[in-house]
Amino acid sequence: MELKLKVTKRGIVTGLILLILLAVYNVLFFVIPFNRSYSNGSFWVTYGVTSFLIVFMAVVVFIGFHDKDIKSRVFGVPIVYLGYSALLVQLIVDGAVMAVGNFFEIKIWIAIIVETLLLAFFFISLIARTAYKDTIKKVDAQKERKAYMQDLRVQLDTLVGTNSIEAIKPELEKLAETVRFADPVSSKASVDTEDQITVAFESLSKAVANGDVEKAQVSIAKMNRLLNERKALLKNSK
Repeated sequence: MELKLKVTKRGIVTGLILLILLAVYNVLFFVIPFNRSYSNGSFWVTYGVTSFLIVFMAVVVFIGFHDKDIKSRVFGVPIVYLGYSALLVQLIVDGAVMAVGNFFEIKIWIAIIVETLLLAFFFISLIARTAYKDTIKKVDAQKERKAYMQDLRVQLDTLVGTNSIEAIKPELEKLAETVRFADPVSSKASVDTEDQITVAFESLSKAVANGDVEKAQVSIAKMNRLLNERKALLKNSK
């Protein structure tokens, strides 16, 4: 898991709030005169899990876990929000155990099963994030590169529509057709070539805007060469 540690003011403030919550929780747990004759074992089980989750979240927000590749997400949900959700559910479970266990017996095995399921879901979600990280990155990269080719098509079609140089009109239209039928999904092997295509297109756009026929023809020829190179790279990478 590629994690970066970064202490921020927001992280410090949030971490301190969680530690204050832990202190308040401990005061309430030990000061409120619960009837512990019924469910004392269950009280201690929920106390331990609640304390653990508060400390865990305090550490997470304090040191600041950052992962720009997939924005620290699990199934589309940020890790911090996932942790807060688990903590909120735990506090509800804790409150229910305290309220009911004060008057009726809650078997300790019931508390252990509920807490085990809650923690299992939380940590399985974190593990799944790590396990599927490469897949998510690959899918995101494909979407990004596909968007690149779509944008290039739109830009080139626009350039064809605004072009006023009759001498390059057939070549420009043929180039636009080549891009239109090019493979929309790129691969890692074609990234450098596509960057060169972008540079060549920028040069072509400037030449068309300035009415520079010779420079425009050079840029068109370069883009055609690079598009053929990209086509070969994609074919070899499959």
